[in-house]
Amino acid sequence: MLVILLFDIRNPINTIVMRKASVFISILVLLAFPGCQSRNLVVQNTEVLWQQVDSLSKLNLPRSQIEVLDNIREISIDNKNTVDYIKAVVVRAALADQIEEEALTRQIEQLEKEVDGLWSPAKQMVHSILGDLYQTYYNQNRWRLLEKGDISSGSEALWEMGASEISARAVEHYLLSLDEKELLASEASENYLSLLLNGDKKLNLRPTLYDLLVDRCTEKLLSGLLFESSVDDEDFLRNPALLGSREQFTSIRVAGEKVSHKQLAISLLGEWLNYSENRKDADVLYDVDLQRLKLMHFIYDAEDRDELYENALGLLLVETEGRPNEAMIMYEIAGFLMSQMVTNEQELSERNYGAEAYAMADKAIGKWPESDGGRLAAGLIQQLTHPSLYLNTEETSIPGQRLKYVVTYNNIKQLHTAVYRLKFVDKDYYRLNRYDEDFIREQLDSSTQVWKGSTELPGYGDYLAHRAELEVETELPYGTYVLVVSDKEESYKLSEGACYSLFQVTNLAFMYLPLEDGNVRLAIKSRDKGQSLEGVYADFYNIYGKDSTILRMGPTDRNGETTGAIHKNRGYTIVLKKGDDIFFADRLWYSPVSNDTKVPTEEIRSFIFSDRKVYRPGQKVSYKTILLNQKGNKTKVISGSKFNVTLRDTNGREVSSQSVTTNEYGSVSGSFILPSTALSGSFSIVTPYGSSSIQVEEYKRPRFEISFEPFRDLAVIGDSITVKANATTLTGMPLADARVEWKVKSSSLIWRSYLPSGGDLIASGSAKTSADGKVMIVFQAKGSNYVNRIFSLTNFLVEVDITDASGETRSESTSIALSDKAYSLNTEVQTLIT
Repeated sequence: MLVILLFDIRNPINTIVMRKASVFISILVLLAFPGCQSRNLVVQNTEVLWQQVDSLSKLNLPRSQIEVLDNIREISIDNKNTVDYIKAVVVRAALADQIEEEALTRQIEQLEKEVDGLWSPAKQMVHSILGDLYQTYYNQNRWRLLEKGDISSGSEALWEMGASEISARAVEHYLLSLDEKELLASEASENYLSLLLNGDKKLNLRPTLYDLLVDRCTEKLLSGLLFESSVDDEDFLRNPALLGSREQFTSIRVAGEKVSHKQLAISLLGEWLNYSENRKDADVLYDVDLQRLKLMHFIYDAEDRDELYENALGLLLVETEGRPNEAMIMYEIAGFLMSQMVTNEQELSERNYGAEAYAMADKAIGKWPESDGGRLAAGLIQQLTHPSLYLNTEETSIPGQRLKYVVTYNNIKQLHTAVYRLKFVDKDYYRLNRYDEDFIREQLDSSTQVWKGSTELPGYGDYLAHRAELEVETELPYGTYVLVVSDKEESYKLSEGACYSLFQVTNLAFMYLPLEDGNVRLAIKSRDKGQSLEGVYADFYNIYGKDSTILRMGPTDRNGETTGAIHKNRGYTIVLKKGDDIFFADRLWYSPVSNDTKVPTEEIRSFIFSDRKVYRPGQKVSYKTILLNQKGNKTKVISGSKFNVTLRDTNGREVSSQSVTTNEYGSVSGSFILPSTALSGSFSIVTPYGSSSIQVEEYKRPRFEISFEPFRDLAVIGDSITVKANATTLTGMPLADARVEWKVKSSSLIWRSYLPSGGDLIASGSAKTSADGKVMIVFQAKGSNYVNRIFSLTNFLVEVDITDASGETRSESTSIALSDKAYSLNTEVQTLIT
């Protein structure tokens, strides 16, 4: 897939990367840069041709478009018309990517032949484009290239080159884009920027073509996207002058036979700062210096990194007092303080970073309300002050106990809580899970509110999320309930801002045991004492098509057990019933795969339950263990057995251990206290006969989330597919300029079974989110190498990782199933005999 990167003149620090950027130069020069010569001389020769391109585009005739574009390209070369030439290159590349094999390789080869014969500044811009193309080629072929090792082929053929050779070509072209600096510096950017995507960026801060190209070149070199042989630059990157004054920074000298990409970028930044200082434009100088500080904060590698950065921003703020740049510096300081606020360590800090960030942003708005910095500061304040609420409850509660729940909140003074008891028919059990929110909403409309209350939440003035552990102030009978919390009293029915959690009041618990004959056995226990329960029925609900079928097992015998045969290779929701006590397992339990399932002749097994799955350091972990002896198809509890229960941390080290003895029901209960300084991660409760995992985490509020827009296009294998993802902060605002990494894998799906059969990585790349938080992922839907059966589909798994300015990364994926036909036929035969 061919990708040409976008010229971006105002990347925030942590979006240095830009990494691949989708599909075409997004007008890298979308349409590019007008040439030094007057365009009026040739406009009459190309206007009609461009109209033809537009008309052919509407008719979806890409090959005809390419023919016209090649004509435009020839005319623009004859007339040395930069804008038409670059525009033709960019648009043709995008079209070729859709219809030609090896389009990227062909484009590189074509531009390599042309570049030396071009005029300035077209030559420099093509060098920058070639840098992008080589970087794209490296990213698309990264794993193949790295498998070769750091070889030097000496070949001019792309396929034979090694990773270092491809990357060296990219760096060479980026540096060549800065040739004839004086000429580039004499060419005003206003002739070029109006055609760029995001053309609302201020032209006065990148006044010349040199400013545009050097800004872009330094970001590419610092992106880390290109292969680089090991260069010892650790001491160089720990030089405090990187975040020092301009004089200190420009005095840094790069020396040595081998120079890293970062060292090259720093050298170019120094030249850019010197040039900006000499032209006596203070606003441009301050903006370039701000860019330098953001970039250096990203790569400076010493413990005083944040301290130096904050001090440098403070000095720059003093310099810009009373100038429009002041608002942008204030915004950057506020953003830095906000990033410090959200780290775990800051909860114990003496500084109130949140309050400081608010005060600085508010000052920017007060002094420069209509400036870019003022508007950005207003958005930052909106993020700081936006109310947020999260709810966590246990999935079950024992009768006679009050349900405990935890809310994590920010910017909320009063919490309103309500409990509803749900009423539904048996066939709806399968919909009762935490993800079927539409069904829960339907149920709430007809449910009875059994309790409500309000709680005053303490405020801390730090804009951080805080936790409150609360309880429902009434004892609830057997049943299925929904707990709803909101910061608005009228929001009990899951309106905006409300959170809900489904829970059950029950004393039923079960263990699921596959047997060697392919059947299953359920062992039913009481939750309070671990006692075997007699007379319990178990219903298995299998959802297939529109019907819910029931297979009933039971009642349980005096040992609390029941055995039965269920259909093979199906998933079931299990519902236990004993009088008024009904418990459903909100997950799928799968039948044994075949009758060949084997179990040991005799085995002692322990089933370990904890009171929750996620804990914070210092909290109490309550557990219960039931010990069973299974011999063939028979099981019995083991009473009077003495053994150790051990708590182990994420590294497997013993935290605590207890000697316990099972009671007459084969169960034993106990508790551990987690260390207040416990490492985060997966802890284990271990017995000689089994183990169970719990999660220990310091709460960290996620800053944003990723969602995909539904794919509704009619497409077949071989088409160009566009997948759209959105990154949204938890305040509802789009996450702009965030680094994006994505990859697409294809695998076959066999009709009916939908089981993946192998897989291939077919595309990968990097980009950044747009101003509205969106990113478009475009790839060619190539069929899987494993698709060789009739009625097969190809599944395309799109995986996206997005990293925001604070370094937080979140991941999400979506799948698209395509065939070589644009339709499929599905029939359903009704069951006529029962």
